[in-house]
Amino acid sequence: MNKRGDIPVTILVIGVIAVCALALFSFYYSSVSVRDSFIGIYIIENLNSFAEEIKFNQEMQWDGYEAGKF
Repeated sequence: MNKRGDIPVTILVIGVIAVCALALFSFYYSSVSVRDSFIGIYIIENLNSFAEEIKFNQEMQWDGYEAGKF
């Protein structure tokens, strides 16, 4: 019966849905960009671990076979 309130309520609902969609997109985009920036850190961490393993094997004067048994 009262159609004057329908338009503002519709605009409000569409606005809330748009803000929620924008927030979800923002969170998704930031997680993708952060994940891409940490790939380099992951590679450096693996290289550092491998270098420490080689250094430890050299200090213990193990060859590859003895290091594999350890």
